[in-house]
Amino acid sequence: MAYNLQSLITILEQIMDPKQTRWILGPEKPQLQSLLEKAASLQQILDTHSPLKLECLQSQIRDASQKAKVIIESNIVDRMLLTPQGVNFTLLTPNVQQVTQELASVMEQVVKVKEVKTVLSSSSSSSFSHDPSSKSMVVGVDADLLLLKERLNAMCSNLEIIPIVGMGGIEIDLQDILYRRLYGIRYMIVFDDVWNPESWDKIRRYLPDNNTGSRIVITTRDSNMAKYVNETSVQHRVQLLNKSTSWDLLRQIVFGEKGCPDQELERVGKKISSDCDGLPLAIHVIGGVLSKVQRSRDVWELISINAKSAIVESDKQFSNILSLSYNHLPIHLKPCFLYMGAFPEDYVIKGSRLKQIWIAEGFVKSDGDKGLEEVAEDYLKALVERNLLFVRHKKSNGKPMSYSIHDLLRDLCIRKANEEEFLQVKNPQSFICTDQMIIFLALRLLRVLHVTEMVFDQFPKEIFQLVNLRYLAFSCASHLPNGISRLWNLQTLISERVKPSFASGMWEISELRHIKLKTLIRIEEGHKMKLVHKKLQTLYHVRITPPLIRSGFFAMIPNIIKLGINFVHSPCIVVDLSRLHKLESLRCQSDLKRDGSRFLQKLMLPCSLRKLNVAHCVLFGSFLKTLCGLGNLEVLKISKCVFESEGDEEWEAAEGDEFCSLQVLSFQSLNLVRWIADETNFPRLRHLIMSRCCKLEKIPSAIGDIPTLKRIDIGKCNASVVDSAQQIQKEQQEEYANYDLQVYSW
Repeated sequence: MAYNLQSLITILEQIMDPKQTRWILGPEKPQLQSLLEKAASLQQILDTHSPLKLECLQSQIRDASQKAKVIIESNIVDRMLLTPQGVNFTLLTPNVQQVTQELASVMEQVVKVKEVKTVLSSSSSSSFSHDPSSKSMVVGVDADLLLLKERLNAMCSNLEIIPIVGMGGIEIDLQDILYRRLYGIRYMIVFDDVWNPESWDKIRRYLPDNNTGSRIVITTRDSNMAKYVNETSVQHRVQLLNKSTSWDLLRQIVFGEKGCPDQELERVGKKISSDCDGLPLAIHVIGGVLSKVQRSRDVWELISINAKSAIVESDKQFSNILSLSYNHLPIHLKPCFLYMGAFPEDYVIKGSRLKQIWIAEGFVKSDGDKGLEEVAEDYLKALVERNLLFVRHKKSNGKPMSYSIHDLLRDLCIRKANEEEFLQVKNPQSFICTDQMIIFLALRLLRVLHVTEMVFDQFPKEIFQLVNLRYLAFSCASHLPNGISRLWNLQTLISERVKPSFASGMWEISELRHIKLKTLIRIEEGHKMKLVHKKLQTLYHVRITPPLIRSGFFAMIPNIIKLGINFVHSPCIVVDLSRLHKLESLRCQSDLKRDGSRFLQKLMLPCSLRKLNVAHCVLFGSFLKTLCGLGNLEVLKISKCVFESEGDEEWEAAEGDEFCSLQVLSFQSLNLVRWIADETNFPRLRHLIMSRCCKLEKIPSAIGDIPTLKRIDIGKCNASVVDSAQQIQKEQQEEYANYDLQVYSW
């Protein structure tokens, strides 16, 4: 498919980047430059035109761009495997001239198709454009109109569908007729499955607005299309059916009003309807299948083994309807959608991980104003708005966290991916491979390797041969070896299990964007980082020690956005994060008990911070007062900490202590006895969470006066805490008619 172009462009841009020092370009530089220019020009055309208009050339574009990509990456990998680590090498690219010519040939064909379609479109619009308010001649249709009027007005209780058939061009003046017939009357019209603004604009001008209370209903799969039609109108979102209503629909389709006559059939039928995952179209299709077969348990059991295959195979129209969603996707979203076929059924994946994989595969292109992660976030939103991805879980601040895909859409992904030679999957839980056949020789070009379900005793040395990797997720019971530096293309490094290590080789990888290790990352005494990691955005978890502070570590990660740190007590350490101006999320933890921990007193925070998670620390009033100065702080989570104050453990938010932007406040496993605060301290709080705070006496009653507060969660706290929350809810309902505030306890 043509979206291979973006991955090719990304590779070429990296090679041609004047700032890169990895390889030396020889005589091939003009050829590579020419290839880049042609690929970029072709991509620009594809971005500005509907993929459907250039469908006839899609396979040629795919083959040419994929061939060029394989040639270039194969030669890069060959040179890297033969060249000693850290030595520059000359990039040899034989056959580049050939693929450049192939791409140029495709480019010429695309331009010709584009010109032809432009001429036809302009001539059509100039010849047949009509102003509905102007007079136009309508000749020869009177008899047709009379016959249609008679059929429409005929007294008949049955639904009658009236198809109008004719050669193209015979219905051209009906637009004017429509406008004239509707003008001055009250009407209701339903437009089903509207796809794009252009289609809507063509018809909208013929629907008069003459203050008669008319109604226009549209159905669409795209939330953005709904906004385009009417930005101010509330969208009515139709939800998938639950298991109960799914069975009710299937039962009515198969048995009508009589009901299912057999309990065994009902049991199997409920399983079949459940496998439709709430999609009415699927239930109608499988209902049609069951209506035509013998009503026996054995037959139905056979169908239930793979109901989804039965749905797809029995009804071609069903597949065509779902395929429309894919066909109308912009070209840059198609690979992102197809990639969902690599994951198992009902798989839930974090949005952050999905974005990292898309970037690693080269699907995402920065637009200059936004970084790759921001653009990938826009892609996620676009797929959700088109109802192709579903948000499964949300963060405490209400933002999406994880996503999934409907199983029948996943089947569509797999089918389309196979048709377009895009993706082949082997054991999705442990291995993902794209673009290449799954054979050992092809693994050397692998970009994404996700093997977290397999726990290795030792880090597999074979992985060091996969120098083209951009994304690596693994589980290992040993240390992270320094040889990891050979994977110099690596952007994302994730380890579910690995022993604490210095991993100095990791800091030699300049392309790293995300490091997520569920262990402590240490810096050796005397170690000096050679690279400033300007691309690094995520880093978990760093062990704060004197050697790390002395190495100037934080100056080497200037653009970090998410950071996790673990503090080791030392009287001379000051942890200054104030210069990390892009830091938004910080998770900090101390391994010290109450006797003498002063970590938070030595922690300097940047004003950019939006989320703070503090664990295993001693909390002082001075630190909490400091947090009030963080004007962007939206989420504060405090767990397994000790409040230290004069007398009993309490937190009294003084007058003027205002968390001006805080929306989520979470207390977990604290020794807090008394909490004194009111609505002025947390003016924008939306969600309060109290868990395992066994000593806490109550929630301050004034918290209920916060106008934005919508939810209070209480888990395993004293009964008095639950009572105080319920009392707050009762007062809000009785005195202020505030029924928005919800209280949940467990």
